[in-house]
Amino acid sequence: MRYKIYLTRLLRLAVFVLPVILAVYHCDPAAQAYARSQEHPSKLLDTQPAALAALINSAQWKQIQIFWSKLNACRSRPDRCTMGEYFAVLDAKKSAQLYKELEQIITGLERLEKDRKISSSTKEILQNVLRDRLDYFSGVKPEDVLSQEIPLYVTRRLHIIDLERNIDALQKLHQTKKNISKVQKLLGAVQTRVNMLIAFYRLPQGMCLNASDERMVRALITDLVKNS
Repeated sequence: MRYKIYLTRLLRLAVFVLPVILAVYHCDPAAQAYARSQEHPSKLLDTQPAALAALINSAQWKQIQIFWSKLNACRSRPDRCTMGEYFAVLDAKKSAQLYKELEQIITGLERLEKDRKISSSTKEILQNVLRDRLDYFSGVKPEDVLSQEIPLYVTRRLHIIDLERNIDALQKLHQTKKNISKVQKLLGAVQTRVNMLIAFYRLPQGMCLNASDERMVRALITDLVKNS
């Protein structure tokens, strides 16, 4: 008799607890990032709809690729290891010029959103990645942002630093045209870093990113990195 009572209570508890656990996992950025990091990066671009190919071939995307390449050209400074070796490597004039270019890119992304070629979430994450890279190269400190955003900003900055190191390592391997296995390994590391960045970009809004949008963002950033 007691066994039946305990079993009934357990089933009732499961009815309430299981949906909560599943919902938390579904909306938990870290859990989603880890799960999706297991996908091989080479599969991303092959499984996207025709809309993605059209976007990658658009004039707006070419502009983003050029901007990304300019950021890649920023060289590390080992003497600035306190804030990371890429911190404040741009002089004021070059930084101001790139911020102007970034505003033009954001305008282009807004146009793509208006034309329904990308979602609002995709636009936000792309411009955040570009701005975070430029902020770091320009010497923006965590304390320069809103106080409530500092913890997330610091974590994002750490992922940006690792991303820059991965990009530099990839560029060196591309120049030698050797070690294909190392290239694939680095692309996997980049993919994991991108997944975590996406997770932290959407944390402040407390939203669950649409799976299709997330795949598109990951594919777009992977395209930028692979063509660096």
